[in-house]
Amino acid sequence: MSQTSVDSIVADSSSINSDTNQVLIADTTTVDSVDESGFSSKVEYYGQDSIILENATQKAYLFGNAWVKYEDIELQAAVIEVDFKRNLVVAKGVADTNGNMVGTPVFIEKGQEYKAGEMVYNFNTRKGIIRKANTQEGEGFVHGDKIKMASENVFFIRNGKYTTCSLEHPHFYISAKKLKIINNDKIITGPANIVIEDVPTFLAVPFGFFPNRQERRSGIILPSYGNSPAQGFFLQNGGYYWAISENFDLAVQGDIYTNTSWALNSNIQYKKRYKHRGVFQLSYQNVKNGEQDTPEFTQLEDFFITWNHNQDPKARPLSSFNASVRMGSSNYFQNNINTSATDFIRNEFNSNVTFSKRFRNTPFTLSLNGSHSQNNQDTSISFVLPNVNLTMNRIFPFKRKVPIGKEKFYERIGITYNTQFRNTLEAKTYEIFGPDTLSYDPQLLERMRNGFQHNINTNFSVKLGPVAINPGFRWKDVWYLKTERDGWSNEDSTTTTSDVFGFQRFGEYDANASVTTKLYGMYSFKKGRLKAIRHTITPSLSINYTPDQSELNPEWFYTVQVDTNGREQEKSIFDGGIFGTPTDRQSAIIGFNLQNIVESKRIAKNDSTNTPVVGNILEAWNFSTSYDVFKDSNNLAPLRMDIRTSIKQKVNIRIQTIHDFYAENSREFQYAVNGNPLRLTSLNFNVGVNLRAKPKSNIQRNTEWEKAKQEQEEMNSSLPETYFDFNVPWSLRINYSLRLTRSGETENVTNSLDLNGDINLTPNWKLTARTTYDFDLNKLGFTVFTISRDLHCWQINFNVTPFGSRTNFTFDIMPKASILQDLKLTRRRSWYDLN
Repeated sequence: MSQTSVDSIVADSSSINSDTNQVLIADTTTVDSVDESGFSSKVEYYGQDSIILENATQKAYLFGNAWVKYEDIELQAAVIEVDFKRNLVVAKGVADTNGNMVGTPVFIEKGQEYKAGEMVYNFNTRKGIIRKANTQEGEGFVHGDKIKMASENVFFIRNGKYTTCSLEHPHFYISAKKLKIINNDKIITGPANIVIEDVPTFLAVPFGFFPNRQERRSGIILPSYGNSPAQGFFLQNGGYYWAISENFDLAVQGDIYTNTSWALNSNIQYKKRYKHRGVFQLSYQNVKNGEQDTPEFTQLEDFFITWNHNQDPKARPLSSFNASVRMGSSNYFQNNINTSATDFIRNEFNSNVTFSKRFRNTPFTLSLNGSHSQNNQDTSISFVLPNVNLTMNRIFPFKRKVPIGKEKFYERIGITYNTQFRNTLEAKTYEIFGPDTLSYDPQLLERMRNGFQHNINTNFSVKLGPVAINPGFRWKDVWYLKTERDGWSNEDSTTTTSDVFGFQRFGEYDANASVTTKLYGMYSFKKGRLKAIRHTITPSLSINYTPDQSELNPEWFYTVQVDTNGREQEKSIFDGGIFGTPTDRQSAIIGFNLQNIVESKRIAKNDSTNTPVVGNILEAWNFSTSYDVFKDSNNLAPLRMDIRTSIKQKVNIRIQTIHDFYAENSREFQYAVNGNPLRLTSLNFNVGVNLRAKPKSNIQRNTEWEKAKQEQEEMNSSLPETYFDFNVPWSLRINYSLRLTRSGETENVTNSLDLNGDINLTPNWKLTARTTYDFDLNKLGFTVFTISRDLHCWQINFNVTPFGSRTNFTFDIMPKASILQDLKLTRRRSWYDLN
């Protein structure tokens, strides 16, 4: 279709049918465009069925999947009328054979989409009228009988509805006679009330205000309120959110109770694109129980720090900085009223902060690390700060730069080097985070242990057919700034330990060699989907020789009385050092290791190409032991066995055992004592089951409700704390562990069972359960049940811990969208209230 201007259409009267004064253009395979003096830019238009141009009125009528484009504006509808003279477009749908309207207008401006029953729009003034309209604004949807487009960014709506329900006929909405939308800013309503299933409720407000900015914005965080029999009336999670910049924000929230308990939480998030991102949280709580001035009154003060920092690998290819910190009072989560089930049963906190730097065009890497480990059961805490490592990757100093002929054996000699400085402290949590935390405690500093360690390793490999031989040599040099001396106190009849400050070092070496090969066995099948089974055996033999340093360097050792009978024992001045002590006896240890892997090659059930797939039948079946040549008795080390396998990647099984060749407290072999070749001393048995049904998202959704439900789930899946995935019909996770240890006539057996699963009772009801079983006490441990109801755009959650020290329940009904989170209704009773 040729391009034509309105002026030429009016002037060329010969092209107009004298009877109709219209031009019917049937060829609509090409898009028309118009350069009209009334428009500042070109107008493109299209009609699938037909286009009618009226020269007299300067109008165009577009029929069938029609559209008009002008600058950043696009209008789609079944029927569109374009008035070039007045710069107007009128769009509407048509009724199908059943009387339903189809092809109703869709107006798109700068990516914002409006759906309407009919529409009138002026391209020049950017003003218009939309009837029976709806559009999405951020997380919400706006419906209105009539929308007046006052300008490019301001809209007035009559008989409006604001909702976060994505259905055309929403389950709930906030109804107001007048609404005002300011694009990328806010939505304001006059007097409004909440309507649920078209039934008005008594919940009304004199006005409504809904943020509508795409970017973050500072503002007050409204608290939730309620009543706790133990803590009194409360306000929880109220505070202020400060959007400092697009890369940095801060949220400060607090809880307050009428019994004067309180808590304060700060959350800092930062992110720089292609650089790094992180979250820092600091929490403090002051929980009071009972009446003051009574014996039952308690006051618990706790704090907790969480910090996660991740550097983008592309930011600095040669260096990285990452942090994961979880540290605070041992009883923080036990005393916290709002503790989750996961945090309550957590027994350990660990932290790790690491900086690493690779030096360009060198084999050296520098690593600085600080770590922390905290056990909440025995309140022990340990720090490694700092831990500095300088590592040299393997180099081949004798390798020729320009190789000529065959490679010489000495060219395969490789050298690695590592130097390390480490400083450690072990204490109790109350010693670090007690009331005198800020005071100087010299005893803690004296308990620090530190030192330097240097390691040089030299090795090379030789291949003799299928056998690989790897000889090597290692030198270790350790430096300490503090050593220990033990003595005997006749007054107390006990040994005493004193620290001796000053530089001391020791060095030792060992020589080693290993021989390794691989053996393969395969059995093929002519019929069936199973085509072959392959067994891979990897035996290895090693020897390690270490000289007796007490003979080579006797100044590193001394003897001390250890009991009232005058018995003496050899000690090293380096006892208690973090990098160990020099070897006080000669050893030549021959090690044996046998690894087994069993694999299968089979054709999948529904594979028409008959392509075999390799899978593991037995992931590992390993044996290891050693023999010390110079040991005067019990030369054989215990036999260790490790078996691992999985079934269809759903069931994981692992068995670890330790068997001793010798009888208990004897130099005799077990076989010589009772005829059994081995004596079981340790057994670990673990089974993990992870079953999960196929997601319902693979099933085609045909109804409007199901399609809208999918859209709602996609929009709210970013809220994991309150979001439950109803697409998965059921899932089950089972972990069982058994541990057995034997020492003499004493046998200790501990086993535990963890269950975690969920099931959709109906398409919209989900039951989630988590529990543990204590076999020693023959009763259930910490148990939590959650019942969830999916209401499409709303969700109901009921959490209950029915027994134990944390008995509680919580009932929440809330919109899924975060913008209406303040509409959440919560009812709870915590363990403080029920115990």
